[in-house]
Amino acid sequence: MKAALQIHPTRITQELLEERVYPVLQKYDYEHYELARIDEPEVTPQPNTKLIIALGGDGTFLHGARVALQIGVPILGVMVGRTGFLCSTTLDGLDDMLAEIATGKMREEYSHALRGRVMCGKRVKYKQIGLNEIEGFRAVTETLRE
Repeated sequence: MKAALQIHPTRITQELLEERVYPVLQKYDYEHYELARIDEPEVTPQPNTKLIIALGGDGTFLHGARVALQIGVPILGVMVGRTGFLCSTTLDGLDDMLAEIATGKMREEYSHALRGRVMCGKRVKYKQIGLNEIEGFRAVTETLRE
């Protein structure tokens, strides 16, 4: 099975991946690759990707969820750090979770997503997918008149 890794840009080191993540993925015959570490609006996953594994916290999970929604695959959140309410496990539990997936014992949970877009007339200025929230803000402020 092919898995895409969505990795937190500062908390996840190459050493951590090599010592704690890659061996577990190899144990369950996962072919894997890394998605972009920065928040790019359009990330193109490789063909035949069957799972997104987000390593970090809620922000990393949400970025990975956008990719998962694009291609219609599940996401597994692995909390590394302080905040991971959306994550299913920690690094210590990754082996057990992948074992459940491999044996078909993992129960999928479905969430609704919200697609948001900012329009200027008939033109789309900004669009995004929200899993737990969409934030609105003014990108351009009006100038004050004297």
